[in-house]
Amino acid sequence: MQKRYYIKTGAANPQPVHSSRRSSSTPLFFVWFFVVLLLVIAALTGLYFLGKQSSDQDANAVLPTSIPSVAPTATPTPTLSRKDMRITVLNGSGVAGSAQKVSSYLQGIGYTIDATGNAGIFTHRGITIEVSKENEPYVALLTKDLTGQFGQVSATVSATARNSVRVIVGR
Repeated sequence: MQKRYYIKTGAANPQPVHSSRRSSSTPLFFVWFFVVLLLVIAALTGLYFLGKQSSDQDANAVLPTSIPSVAPTATPTPTLSRKDMRITVLNGSGVAGSAQKVSSYLQGIGYTIDATGNAGIFTHRGITIEVSKENEPYVALLTKDLTGQFGQVSATVSATARNSVRVIVGR
Protein backbone atom coordinates (compact mmCIF):
# COMPACT_ATOMS: atom_id res chain seq x y z
CA MET A 1 0.00 0.00 0.00
CA GLN A 2 1.28 3.40 -0.92
CA LYS A 3 1.27 6.25 1.56
CA ARG A 4 0.12 9.66 0.50
CA TYR A 5 0.78 12.96 2.03
CA TYR A 6 -1.44 16.01 1.84
CA ILE A 7 -0.67 19.58 2.72
CA LYS A 8 -3.20 21.28 4.91
CA THR A 9 -4.06 24.69 3.62
CA GLY A 10 -5.43 27.58 5.59
CA ALA A 11 -3.03 27.12 8.46
CA ALA A 12 -0.20 29.50 9.18
CA ASN A 13 2.31 26.84 8.61
CA PRO A 14 1.25 24.32 6.03
CA GLN A 15 2.38 20.86 7.04
CA PRO A 16 2.17 17.57 5.30
CA VAL A 17 -0.51 15.39 6.71
CA HIS A 18 -0.30 11.65 6.53
CA SER A 19 -3.33 9.86 5.10
CA SER A 20 -4.12 6.22 5.63
CA ARG A 21 -6.71 6.04 2.85
CA ARG A 22 -6.38 3.12 0.49
CA SER A 23 -5.30 3.73 -3.02
CA SER A 24 -8.07 3.85 -5.57
CA SER A 25 -5.98 1.73 -8.01
CA THR A 26 -6.62 -1.52 -6.12
CA PRO A 27 -10.29 -1.85 -7.11
CA LEU A 28 -9.36 -0.80 -10.63
CA PHE A 29 -6.82 -3.63 -10.79
CA PHE A 30 -9.47 -6.22 -9.84
CA VAL A 31 -11.88 -4.83 -12.44
CA TRP A 32 -9.26 -5.15 -15.17
CA PHE A 33 -8.29 -8.63 -13.95
CA PHE A 34 -11.90 -9.86 -14.17
CA VAL A 35 -12.40 -8.25 -17.58
CA VAL A 36 -9.29 -9.97 -18.97
CA LEU A 37 -10.29 -13.25 -17.32
CA LEU A 38 -13.75 -13.09 -18.90
CA LEU A 39 -12.20 -12.33 -22.29
CA VAL A 40 -9.87 -15.33 -22.01
CA ILE A 41 -12.75 -17.62 -20.99
CA ALA A 42 -14.88 -16.34 -23.88
CA ALA A 43 -12.02 -16.88 -26.35
CA LEU A 44 -11.37 -20.42 -25.12
CA THR A 45 -15.08 -21.26 -25.22
CA GLY A 46 -15.31 -19.92 -28.77
CA LEU A 47 -12.32 -21.99 -29.86
CA TYR A 48 -13.81 -25.08 -28.24
CA PHE A 49 -17.14 -24.73 -30.05
CA LEU A 50 -15.49 -23.86 -33.37
CA GLY A 51 -13.30 -26.94 -33.12
CA LYS A 52 -16.25 -29.10 -32.17
CA GLN A 53 -18.35 -27.72 -35.02
CA SER A 54 -15.66 -28.49 -37.63
CA SER A 55 -15.23 -32.03 -36.29
CA ASP A 56 -19.03 -32.51 -36.43
CA GLN A 57 -18.96 -31.33 -40.04
CA ASP A 58 -16.19 -33.83 -40.76
CA ALA A 59 -18.26 -36.61 -39.22
CA ASN A 60 -21.31 -35.64 -41.27
CA ALA A 61 -19.36 -35.01 -44.46
CA VAL A 62 -20.44 -37.01 -47.47
CA LEU A 63 -17.51 -39.11 -48.48
CA PRO A 64 -17.24 -40.55 -51.96
CA THR A 65 -17.77 -44.27 -51.97
CA SER A 66 -17.15 -46.79 -54.63
CA ILE A 67 -20.16 -48.37 -56.20
CA PRO A 68 -20.00 -52.10 -55.78
CA SER A 69 -19.94 -53.76 -59.13
CA VAL A 70 -21.99 -56.81 -59.73
CA ALA A 71 -20.07 -59.42 -61.59
CA PRO A 72 -22.11 -60.82 -64.43
CA THR A 73 -23.02 -64.39 -63.87
CA ALA A 74 -23.16 -66.84 -66.67
CA THR A 75 -26.59 -67.97 -67.69
CA PRO A 76 -26.82 -71.55 -66.53
CA THR A 77 -26.87 -74.00 -69.36
CA PRO A 78 -29.95 -76.15 -69.09
CA THR A 79 -29.18 -79.75 -68.36
CA LEU A 80 -30.19 -81.71 -71.40
CA SER A 81 -31.58 -85.15 -70.86
CA ARG A 82 -31.84 -87.54 -73.81
CA LYS A 83 -34.98 -89.14 -72.40
CA ASP A 84 -36.78 -85.75 -72.54
CA MET A 85 -36.39 -85.49 -76.32
CA ARG A 86 -39.06 -87.27 -78.34
CA ILE A 87 -37.85 -88.23 -81.82
CA THR A 88 -39.50 -89.46 -85.03
CA VAL A 89 -37.06 -91.43 -87.24
CA LEU A 90 -37.85 -91.56 -91.00
CA ASN A 91 -36.28 -93.65 -93.76
CA GLY A 92 -35.26 -91.26 -96.55
CA SER A 93 -32.97 -93.71 -98.38
CA GLY A 94 -35.40 -96.35 -99.58
CA VAL A 95 -33.23 -99.07 -98.01
CA ALA A 96 -35.39 -101.28 -95.80
CA GLY A 97 -34.51 -101.19 -92.08
CA SER A 98 -32.47 -97.96 -92.23
CA ALA A 99 -34.82 -96.04 -89.94
CA GLN A 100 -35.12 -99.03 -87.57
CA LYS A 101 -31.32 -99.30 -87.26
CA VAL A 102 -30.94 -95.59 -86.29
CA SER A 103 -34.02 -95.79 -84.05
CA SER A 104 -32.61 -98.75 -82.11
CA TYR A 105 -29.26 -96.99 -81.67
CA LEU A 106 -30.91 -93.81 -80.35
CA GLN A 107 -33.11 -95.77 -77.93
CA GLY A 108 -30.03 -97.64 -76.73
CA ILE A 109 -28.31 -94.41 -75.67
CA GLY A 110 -31.39 -93.02 -73.90
CA TYR A 111 -33.54 -91.11 -76.42
CA THR A 112 -37.31 -91.54 -76.55
CA ILE A 113 -38.52 -92.66 -80.00
CA ASP A 114 -42.08 -91.65 -80.81
CA ALA A 115 -42.33 -93.30 -84.23
CA THR A 116 -40.43 -94.71 -87.20
CA GLY A 117 -41.59 -94.59 -90.80
CA ASN A 118 -40.77 -93.55 -94.35
CA ALA A 119 -39.97 -90.04 -95.56
CA GLY A 120 -41.96 -88.56 -98.45
CA ILE A 121 -38.96 -89.03 -100.82
CA PHE A 122 -36.02 -91.45 -100.82
CA THR A 123 -33.28 -89.13 -102.15
CA HIS A 124 -31.78 -87.92 -98.87
CA ARG A 125 -28.02 -88.14 -98.33
CA GLY A 126 -26.52 -88.81 -94.89
CA ILE A 127 -28.58 -88.13 -91.79
CA THR A 128 -30.66 -84.95 -91.56
CA ILE A 129 -31.94 -83.63 -88.24
CA GLU A 130 -34.94 -81.27 -88.32
CA VAL A 131 -35.85 -79.63 -85.01
CA SER A 132 -38.35 -77.01 -83.90
CA LYS A 133 -37.08 -73.81 -82.28
CA GLU A 134 -37.97 -75.13 -78.81
CA ASN A 135 -35.68 -78.15 -79.27
CA GLU A 136 -32.71 -76.23 -80.69
CA PRO A 137 -30.56 -76.78 -77.57
CA TYR A 138 -30.62 -80.53 -78.32
CA VAL A 139 -29.15 -80.17 -81.82
CA ALA A 140 -25.50 -80.29 -80.70
CA LEU A 141 -26.06 -83.31 -78.46
CA LEU A 142 -28.01 -85.29 -81.08
CA THR A 143 -25.56 -84.37 -83.85
CA LYS A 144 -22.62 -85.55 -81.74
CA ASP A 145 -24.35 -88.83 -80.90
CA LEU A 146 -25.25 -89.61 -84.54
CA THR A 147 -21.96 -88.42 -86.14
CA GLY A 148 -19.93 -90.82 -84.01
CA GLN A 149 -21.98 -93.80 -85.22
CA PHE A 150 -23.23 -92.92 -88.72
CA GLY A 151 -20.90 -90.31 -90.23
CA GLN A 152 -22.31 -87.28 -92.09
CA VAL A 153 -25.04 -85.43 -90.16
CA SER A 154 -26.67 -82.09 -90.99
CA ALA A 155 -29.20 -80.19 -88.90
CA THR A 156 -31.81 -77.52 -89.57
CA VAL A 157 -34.01 -75.53 -87.21
CA SER A 158 -37.57 -75.02 -88.40
CA ALA A 159 -39.39 -71.88 -87.30
CA THR A 160 -42.77 -73.36 -88.24
CA ALA A 161 -42.52 -76.82 -86.64
CA ARG A 162 -43.76 -77.04 -83.06
CA ASN A 163 -42.05 -79.15 -80.43
CA SER A 164 -40.74 -81.78 -82.83
CA VAL A 165 -37.52 -83.59 -83.66
CA ARG A 166 -37.23 -85.58 -86.87
CA VAL A 167 -34.25 -87.66 -87.93
CA ILE A 168 -34.26 -88.57 -91.62
CA VAL A 169 -31.90 -91.38 -92.60
CA GLY A 170 -30.48 -91.05 -96.12
CA ARG A 171 -28.00 -93.08 -98.23
